[in-house]
Amino acid sequence: MLIKNLRVEGRYLAKKIILIRHAEVQMKKWKKISACEFGKWVDSYDNANIKETINFESNLNRVLNTSDIIITSTLNRTIDTTHLFKSSIYESNSLFDEAQLPLPNWKFLKYTPSVW
Repeated sequence: MLIKNLRVEGRYLAKKIILIRHAEVQMKKWKKISACEFGKWVDSYDNANIKETINFESNLNRVLNTSDIIITSTLNRTIDTTHLFKSSIYESNSLFDEAQLPLPNWKFLKYTPSVW
């Protein structure tokens, strides 16, 4: 989450909040897994490195570098994305982590992680 000042005719009127997604995560191709295996997959995803192939001429770079405050989740991928753009984090807070859903203990159905 980024917080920026909005300026009109040289005056600051309000703050602007911008939500962005982290950089792409380095994960192997997704195969079909059971619900029991999905929890392990989520742990792997949460601890995976990000791909560092970023367009530094992008709007994201401009937005990050002109923001007054940057707040991230505590997940490595969000912190690493911010550092990739050489931006400073004001706060990392678990409030912004993805919500964890309860997982069934099914072994008989298999889907890709994007379906689970």
